[in-house]
Amino acid sequence: MRDGALWGCQTAVDALKRNPHCAVWRRSIIRAPMKLLLVEANAAMQTTLQRSFERRGIQVVVCGDGALALNG
Repeated sequence: MRDGALWGCQTAVDALKRNPHCAVWRRSIIRAPMKLLLVEANAAMQTTLQRSFERRGIQVVVCGDGALALNG
């Protein structure tokens, strides 16, 4: 099962690999905001990693349980 956003990103990356001079695909990849699912059970480590990624402009969704992350 593919997530719609992930599938769209992968499609754009594949298109760019086939035609690296395609400016439309390149712009959409460069300007697309990055979103990360962080699965970490240790609360202190989770907070540290989340802050680190967010300082770099990456949107972070956190989850403390791997099974929950896979199911939801």
